[in-house]
Order: sequence, then C-alpha cells, then structure tokens
Amino acid sequence: MHSLMAFDGAVRTINGKSNLLFGLDMMALVYGEDMDLQPFFHHEIFHIYHAQFLEEDANDIAGALWMEGLAQYTAKCLNPNVDGVNLFGLPKDMPERSKAMLPILAGHLLEALESTSPDDYGRFFRGNTDDPLVPARSGYYVAYLVAQKLGQKYSLQEMAPFRLTVIKPEIQKVLEELAEGKKIE
Repeated sequence: MHSLMAFDGAVRTINGKSNLLFGLDMMALVYGEDMDLQPFFHHEIFHIYHAQFLEEDANDIAGALWMEGLAQYTAKCLNPNVDGVNLFGLPKDMPERSKAMLPILAGHLLEALESTSPDDYGRFFRGNTDDPLVPARSGYYVAYLVAQKLGQKYSLQEMAPFRLTVIKPEIQKVLEELAEGKKIE
C-alpha cells in the first residue's frame, strides 16, 4: 500500500485482528535498489508470530525493546550475512553512531524502561528527537544488542514465547551492563 511516507512495515490491529502492512513508498525510499526483502519480511512476520505471546500491557519501552530487539535478532539469525540498512533501516549511520554512545543510550533506556509515553517511544524508535545523545531510531540497535546477549543464554525458540513480565528483569540487567560499558560478545 502507499503509506503516505508513514512506515515501511507495520503491524496494525484492524477489526480486532493483527494485520501486516507494507508501505511500498517507504520501502523504496529506505532501502532503494539495495533492498534485501528476506530480512525485512522475516522481521515483520516475526512480529505477527510474537504478538500471540505478549501481554496486553506490553506497551512500555521494555516491551518495545523486547518486540523490536527480538524481531531484529530473528532477522539476523535467519540472514546471518545481512547488516546495515537491510537490518536496521535508516538512518544508515545509526548503528555506528549508537555504538559510539552505547553506555549513554543504555542509561537513557534504563531511565525510560517503564515509560508508556508516546514521546519516549518516538525518541528511541521513530527518530522523533532533537536530543544529540539519542540518535534517530537508536532503540532498534540497543534492542538488537539486548536480544543478541540473551540469545547467548536462550535459543530463539525459547525466547519467542517469553512473557515480558518474565524477561523484563533480564532486559534490565543487559541494559545495566551496557550502561556500565560492558561489551556484548
């Protein structure tokens, strides 16, 4: 569909059912001729699968970190050679900028972990920020690192059905480690 430049892929509830929408206009803008559809579709389709395990109140920053991080991690596991814009989208330099300021970003996310504010969500996941310490859409990068770290302890098949209430303490622990400057290996 034409998304009016609102999204490339999105899950929306319509008539009580989850629907997967693709914004062809944004897909063309974000990925251009270099688009690799496979990781993109794996990410978005995983959201549909994962939604069956999420609690109704998984609408805070921790929930966003878990949903997006696990979708990113799934796309990477299924497409191990993908990176850059085909994994993280725009802006192209977001992973490098986020990596350079990872302890600061992790600290900001820790502070906002329980927030349900659309402004906080927008700041980390939509690029609605004029804060130089929060690169646009940097929540995706940090969320991926959290899922990657937890993937060292659990298989993807184990992580997918985890309830947010069960995994939230571990998300917080990984963020604390990142805020302290510990590396994800």
